[in-house]
Amino acid sequence: KPNYAAEQGLWISFYLFSVAATGDLINWSIVGCLLLVLLFQGSGWLTENISREKYPRYEEYMKRVPLYVPLFGNFPNRSAKNE
Repeated sequence: KPNYAAEQGLWISFYLFSVAATGDLINWSIVGCLLLVLLFQGSGWLTENISREKYPRYEEYMKRVPLYVPLFGNFPNRSAKNE
């Protein structure tokens, strides 16, 4: 779910910009950043569990594809698929 990672990155960026603007590490924008990250962590876990129960082969997908940040080394072997 790379869109989850992008959304979290956006809110973390907002927080980092506010740190740069105010000079304070702890400021009001940390609340939104933390709540959104926690929300996405919880909803990611929930949707993974629902999909695992609904689709029998989803467990295989979960082993190949990371939940938030895509990794280049985890692509399936395409040549084995074509044989």
